[in-house]
Amino acid sequence: MRFSSKMSFKLQDQKPPAPSSATLVKITRKNSSRTRSLRGKNARDPVEVFCRLRPMGELHEKSCVEQISDEVIQLCPPGTVSVSRSANRTATQHTFKKVYNSDCTQKDVFNQLSLPLVHDLLHGKNGLLFAYGITNSGKTHTINGTPEDGGILPRTLDIIFNSIGDLLAKPFVFRPDKSNWFTVHTEANARAHQDAIKKPKSKKKNKNKSTDDTQGDDSSSPDSSRITDQSLVQGIVEDNSYSVFISYFEIYNNYVYDLLDDTSDAPQSLLALRAHRGPQAKNMREDTRHNLYVGGGIEIETRTANEAYALLGRGHKMRRQSQTNLNHTSSRSHAIFNIRLVQSPLDSNGEEVLQDKSRIVVSQLSLVDLAGSERTSRTKSGGTQLREAGSINSSLMVLRTCIETLRDNQTQGCNKLVPYRDSRLTHLFKNFFEGEGKVRMIICLNPRNEDYEEMTYVMKFSELTQSVSVERSEAPKQDITFSVGRRRANLVYKSSLQQLEEERKMKLAEEEAIATLDLAIGREPVKHPFSVALPPLAPDIDKYLMRELSIQEFIKLLRDRSTMRGRLKEAVNKKQTMFRQMLVAIEEERDQLRLSNTKYTTELDGKEEEIKLVNERVRNLQKRNDQLRKTTDTYLQAKKDLELDLQAAEQRFEEEKQCGERFKCVLQDILYHEKAKWESRMRLKISHNEEELLMIIREKDSALEEIRNLIEDEQAGSQASSYYLMTSPYTKHNGIGDFPRNPDKNSFNTVSKASKIPFPARLRKKTLQSPPTCKKFSSRTTDHCNLPYHEPTVNGTDFTQLYRGDLTCARGSGTAGQFTEVDTVQTPERTAVKDIPRFVVGSKPTYIPKLSERSKSSIPVSTSANRLSRALNPRT
Repeated sequence: MRFSSKMSFKLQDQKPPAPSSATLVKITRKNSSRTRSLRGKNARDPVEVFCRLRPMGELHEKSCVEQISDEVIQLCPPGTVSVSRSANRTATQHTFKKVYNSDCTQKDVFNQLSLPLVHDLLHGKNGLLFAYGITNSGKTHTINGTPEDGGILPRTLDIIFNSIGDLLAKPFVFRPDKSNWFTVHTEANARAHQDAIKKPKSKKKNKNKSTDDTQGDDSSSPDSSRITDQSLVQGIVEDNSYSVFISYFEIYNNYVYDLLDDTSDAPQSLLALRAHRGPQAKNMREDTRHNLYVGGGIEIETRTANEAYALLGRGHKMRRQSQTNLNHTSSRSHAIFNIRLVQSPLDSNGEEVLQDKSRIVVSQLSLVDLAGSERTSRTKSGGTQLREAGSINSSLMVLRTCIETLRDNQTQGCNKLVPYRDSRLTHLFKNFFEGEGKVRMIICLNPRNEDYEEMTYVMKFSELTQSVSVERSEAPKQDITFSVGRRRANLVYKSSLQQLEEERKMKLAEEEAIATLDLAIGREPVKHPFSVALPPLAPDIDKYLMRELSIQEFIKLLRDRSTMRGRLKEAVNKKQTMFRQMLVAIEEERDQLRLSNTKYTTELDGKEEEIKLVNERVRNLQKRNDQLRKTTDTYLQAKKDLELDLQAAEQRFEEEKQCGERFKCVLQDILYHEKAKWESRMRLKISHNEEELLMIIREKDSALEEIRNLIEDEQAGSQASSYYLMTSPYTKHNGIGDFPRNPDKNSFNTVSKASKIPFPARLRKKTLQSPPTCKKFSSRTTDHCNLPYHEPTVNGTDFTQLYRGDLTCARGSGTAGQFTEVDTVQTPERTAVKDIPRFVVGSKPTYIPKLSERSKSSIPVSTSANRLSRALNPRT
C-alpha cells in the first residue's frame, strides 16, 4: 500500500510528456530517387543569407559600409582609393535576412543564425552553415570565437549536450559501420567493448574511439577558462537515446584531409612512412542512400561539450595556416566540422535501446569555415601561397557557378547540369542543395576602404545565393508502437524501488541501533514506537511450573496486561486523532498555498510578459538610439570635416588675397616706374622729332622762297605768265562737265629741266565722274545731285558754277529734279604765284597755308604724348 500510494503521488506531480511523433522512427529511404521525386512537390525555402560587419581596427580608418536598417546595408565607393573600371562607382544597397553590426555579440549571432539549425538537428533534420568572405574578414572568429566568448560552434555543442542531458546513451551503444551508418548494441556488449579497448595489451585502434580513452590526452582536456552556454532546446523526444559523433576535415588544394587522424598508436614504420609522405588524402564515397561522405574518416563519440571542444582545438592545430600581408593567421583550407546526432527509440520497458538498425535516425549539422578569397596583387604571395590562393579562388568560383546554375534551373525552367564534381567542396555538399536539409550562409565583411572592390563581388555572390531555393526537408516518418512516456515511467518505478529499499535499510539500521541502545542500558528493546514492550506471556514457563503458581496469580497477570493494552490503545487513538488534525491542517495549508501559487504564478506570467515587452521596447529604443548616435557621430564628423575644409579654404583665400594684394602693389610700382620711364623717353623722342621736323620745314621754306624769287624774276621779264592754270578739254556726259583730269600737268613748263628745285605735290582729283543716278524709291524718297559748270575766261581765270538740287522719283516713270542753290567759284587773276586753291565739289574752297606760316603749335605735342601714354598703359 505504501508503494502504490507513493507511486500514484509521484505520477500526479509529474507532468505528462507531450505526445511527439518522433518517439519511434522507421527509416523509409530505401528508394532514394522515388523519395526525391516525391519531395520535389513540397514547398521550397530560400537560402537564408546573413551579414556580419567586423569592427574597424583603428580609429582613423574610414568605412565604406553603412548600415541602413537591420536588413539593409549600403556600399559606398571610397573617394580616396582607386577602383578598377569593372567595379561599381555608385553607392549600392544590399538586403540580407539579418545584418549584425560591430556591436552585436556572439550570443546574438548564434541565437538567430545557428539555434534553428540545432533545433532541426535534435529533431532529425540536417543543416549546413557556410561562413563566406574575403580574407581577414572575421569568418574563423565567427565560427570558433574565443574561450571566453565562444562562437557558433562551441555554443552549438553546449546547446546540444544541454538539451540531451540524461538522455545520452551509454558509450559504444552506437558504433559506425564504415558505410556512413551506425549499428546498435546492448549495454552489456557496449561495456565489454569498452573494457576491451581499455586493456593496455590491445594494439588495434578502434575508429569509434570513445572520449573515455582520450581523457588522459593533453589535447582533449577542456580549456578551464572556457565559458559555456547554459541554454537548451525544449521539446526533444524523451523516449529516445542519443549519441553525438564528431568529425573534422579540411579541403586543401582540392584534397580532403582528416584533422582528427591520430597516428600515435600506429607502428613505427608506418609513422616514419607517414612523416615522409605527409598526411594522406581521403576519398569521397557514396552510400546506399546516395549520400556522400569521406571514406576512412574518423568519427569520435563525445560525452560532453568540453570533450567536443577539445577535439575542435586539436583539429584546429592541425589545420593549415600561414601569414600573409593581410592576415597573420590566414586559413589556407576549407574547414568542415560535422556533428552527427544518432537517436533510436527505447524498448517497451523503457530501459535499453531497441535493437533494430532500421529504427535509427541520423541527423547531421555541418559548419563550414570557407577560406577567404584573396588577390595576389594585395597579398604579395608567391610559391606555395600562390598555389593555395589559386586553389581557394577556384573552389569558390565552382561554388558560385553551381549556385548560379541552380538559380537558372529554378527561374528559367531549364535542366542544366550542375557542376558539383568540379570541386570537392561542392561535391561533398551536393545533397544539401538538392533538398536534404536547411542551408544558411553568413557573409563576413571588413568595412575598410581598401577592401571595397573585393566586397562588390561578395555582394553579388550573396544576392545570387539568396535567389536560390532549396526543397524543404521533412522529419522522417514514424511508426508509434509503444506507449509514450515509458522512459519516465521506468525511471519513476526504479526510483520508487530504490526509495523503498533505502527506507527498509534505514528501518533495519534504526532497529538495530535501538536494540543496541537498550542492551547498553539494560532494558528490553521496544518493538513499537507508540508503546512499550509487553512482558512475555510466559517469560519462564519452567519457573512457573516449578513454583506451581496458582490460577489466581495467572488471572492477575492477564488483567494487568489487559489494562496496559487499553491504555496503549487510548494513547494510539489520541495520536491518530492528533495526526489526522495535523494532516487536515497541512492539507488546508497546502490548498491555500496552491491557490496563492496559482495566483502569483498568473501575476508573474503577466509581469514576465510585461517585462518582455518592456525589454523588447528597450532593445528597440537602444538600437534606435545607437543608430541615431552613429548617425549623429557621422554628421558631427562630417561637420568637423567641413569646418576644417572651410577653415582651410578661408585660410587659402586670405593667403591668395594677401598674395594678390602684394602682387598688385608690385605691379603698380612696376607700372608707375615703367610709365614714368616711357613718358620721359617719349617726351625726349617727341622733342627730338619736333626739332627734326622743324629743320625739314625750314629747309623746305627756304627752297620755296628761292623758287618764288626765281619765278618773280622771270615774270618780270615777260608779259605772259608762265604759270597759269590750264583747263583740260571737257568731256560732256549728258550735259554734265568735269574738272580737268590733270590740272597741274603743264603748270611748270617754263622751269628748266636742269633745275634741281623740287616740284610741288599734285593735288588729288576731286571732280565728279558721273552724276548720281536715281534708284527706285517711293514717291516720298529724295536724293541730292550736284551739277558743275566750267567756263574759262580771257584773263586766265577759271569760272566754275555748281548747281545743287534734289532728285525725286516721278509717279509715272523716270526721275524729276529741282535745283535748290548755285555755288560759284572763280580763281583770282594771277599776278604772282600764290597759294594754290584746292577745290572740293559741294563745299567751300580751302587753301593750303604757306610753310612759313606754320608754327610749332601746329603739332599737338601734348596730345600725341597722351595718346602714346594711353596706348602703352591701357589700364591707366
